[in-house]
Amino acid sequence: QILVATALALIGPLLVAVLMNQRDRVMRHLRENERTLRDAMEYSSIGMALIAADGTWIKVNPALCRMLGYSADELLALTFRDVTHPDDLAADIALKQQVAEGRITHYTLEKRYLRKSGAVIWANLSLSGVYGADNQFVNFVSQIEDIDERKHAEIERLQLQRELEHRARHDALTGLINRQTFEFEARRLLENADCKQQHVACFLDLDRFKILNDSAGHAAGDLLLREIATQLSGKIRANDIIARLGGDEFGLLLPDCPLDPACRIAQTLIDTINTTHFTWNGRVFEIGASIGVVPFTAGSMTFAELLSRADVACYTAKNEGRNR
Repeated sequence: QILVATALALIGPLLVAVLMNQRDRVMRHLRENERTLRDAMEYSSIGMALIAADGTWIKVNPALCRMLGYSADELLALTFRDVTHPDDLAADIALKQQVAEGRITHYTLEKRYLRKSGAVIWANLSLSGVYGADNQFVNFVSQIEDIDERKHAEIERLQLQRELEHRARHDALTGLINRQTFEFEARRLLENADCKQQHVACFLDLDRFKILNDSAGHAAGDLLLREIATQLSGKIRANDIIARLGGDEFGLLLPDCPLDPACRIAQTLIDTINTTHFTWNGRVFEIGASIGVVPFTAGSMTFAELLSRADVACYTAKNEGRNR
């Protein structure tokens, strides 16, 4: 009994000592982790921040302050919403909500931030959730990398690509689609076996354009072509296709259009051009046009045959008196 009592008396202090030692190790580990995180944030070359569940900043590092142009105290008085571009806010809020609810643990998002100066800066946000021992959400930790220069280069590249694609499809003088695009659209209608509707192709050639071009010069001719293109574009249906085929020749595709309505549209175009009185250096030039109309359905002919028939119909109208 004496030995048992002695052993119990010794176990108590030893157990306390072991527990205290374990607690010290845990606390030391936590302090080391906290110091590591603090150093990582302090010396990181990219923006880092701890964000509370309500969106307020808990801690921000110098790199983020430099990026956004705020002091640390100024930034801590704001929320992430205050420095997010309005067009990008909804997506960011929705993703943060999913992290807070545990549906996802992290996400990456390219978004725009608002600097203190009001300037917009693109950044790549990498955000993760921090969860407690009971798997309850605690806060967000984020890395915010400045990608403004790269993003603007991408935007310029895309703009240039779109511009080149537009130039490839459109006539540089009038802005209408060009002959190649007109051919593509016509072939699409001719080869669409699922479409049983009737379509109409028109070939329009200006009358007396050569007189203007020879007497007033190419600058006058170019201006007239631009004006004619604008006028014709305003007289067709929303789904109709008009193109400058070259010189003073225009092509028109009227999808899903019976012949009678197509002829009325064609006559409207003729009347529009006939009422055009083009003035250049005090001289007035009267311009007319002739138009050929050819109905077709999918598979009824090739593109070459369609263009040839429309061309013949146009010159027949021209030879029979023009303006028709």
